[in-house]
Amino acid sequence: LTYLPLLIHSKFGSSSLVIGVVMSSVSLTTAITTTKTRWLLTEWKERQLMVIGFILIAAAMFLFPLMPKVALLAAPALIYGLGNGINSPSAQSILIGLAPENARAGFLSVNSTILRIGQSLGPFVMGMVAEAWGMNGMFYTAAICSLCMLAITVSLLK
Repeated sequence: LTYLPLLIHSKFGSSSLVIGVVMSSVSLTTAITTTKTRWLLTEWKERQLMVIGFILIAAAMFLFPLMPKVALLAAPALIYGLGNGINSPSAQSILIGLAPENARAGFLSVNSTILRIGQSLGPFVMGMVAEAWGMNGMFYTAAICSLCMLAITVSLLK
């Protein structure tokens, strides 16, 4: 998602305002979705929600470079926001459930550290992918990575 503003600017020549609106729509959708996760967890198990989340994220990553008009980016932006808003709370719920009560803070601290490492290395790695395969290739690679995370999640949470 870090490279979405670059895609929007390079493909559509959009202003900073338009880029900000698209990026904000992702965050807003994530925020709204996370508030509904408690309800979603009454209907589905965390594992099921994570599968849905990874599929939505992969779909969004695949769709971003295919959009012919900047206004159409709203669709994959909303899809990504939904996927992220489903995945994050579901993963935290699973993690809390696995952690002994007296070690939950430590588990969440390690989780937060791993997330930050991913947020630091992800743009670097995807930057190398974008250099090698172009911006579209980078988004398609991100979609594949999401599907790989889906496979890992399914295998670990049997």
